[in-house]
Amino acid sequence: MTPEPCRALVPRRLLDSSDPPQCPLPALLGKPTQVACSSLCGGKLRVDSTAALRYFVYPPAKADLKSGYDQLTYKQRTKTSRGLEDIFAMCLKSKNSEQLLDVQVITWAGIVKRIMLGKKMHLNVSFHNGILYIESHCPPEWYIDIGTSRVLSIRDPQTYWGYNFETLCSSETPQGPSGGTVNLQTHFSVAVVRKIGSLKLLLVGDVDCVKPEYIQNPGPEHYVELKLKTFEQDRSRPVLKDKWEMQSLLLGGRKILVGYTNKAGVLRNVKTLSVPGPSVANHRRIDWGVRVLHSLIEYCGKAQQDEGVLKVWRLELGK
Repeated sequence: MTPEPCRALVPRRLLDSSDPPQCPLPALLGKPTQVACSSLCGGKLRVDSTAALRYFVYPPAKADLKSGYDQLTYKQRTKTSRGLEDIFAMCLKSKNSEQLLDVQVITWAGIVKRIMLGKKMHLNVSFHNGILYIESHCPPEWYIDIGTSRVLSIRDPQTYWGYNFETLCSSETPQGPSGGTVNLQTHFSVAVVRKIGSLKLLLVGDVDCVKPEYIQNPGPEHYVELKLKTFEQDRSRPVLKDKWEMQSLLLGGRKILVGYTNKAGVLRNVKTLSVPGPSVANHRRIDWGVRVLHSLIEYCGKAQQDEGVLKVWRLELGK
């Protein structure tokens, strides 16, 4: 892992998995608490809004996941890159803004998941008033330029199958019906505060859908994660299950619904996976993630200002 300042400075190795731990381990997961939510509808962010919330329903049997792909408009099949701006809006505008800022790390749950899984990626990191901020630094080739914005596009039908599966497994009302039009411009996000080891984190992430009980008691125990795989990919299920569990664990979700398709894109079966707690493998991954975060806080906290200007580091992580 190498911190790389945005200026032309010599990169420095910050942490290796063989280094001795510099923080208390094992890093135990504290209870997650939802402190805010937001809805992204038509490119506009609404804080403390459930306008984009969808409820879990079982999908129709033998659904054709290819259906509707040819009718998608360009806007519906594209997704704007999201940095820290949406999180800042939640922190500043939410009725629980004080709770959101009483933490040591603020970032997207997906970024922490990838750190814990040891994925190679580039991040932007800064440290201000005792809080570590992390966002993705996305390579330009991942995106398509449209004016001054960058968007991620559904480039192939199989990617569409996954989004269509999510649509078929959710409804705008608890009673159904399921379905609708795939639209990457609409997202429901939650902000969850929890302790991981000795660190207190604010993690923000998209929620595919929720159980109907969410209405009376909004909380992580009602989040439902949706995944889609082909029968041929099921051979790697133990490994995939660990990765899926990690994604749900960080936000506190306890249920994963997995759909299986054939090569023609027809839904053949669904299975429900419970997420009672981290596996042995994921315990090790959580420890590694906490070590990375501790190292960043220590390193960036020593040199957070440069002549009054807030520093931003470019961080490179490798396997």
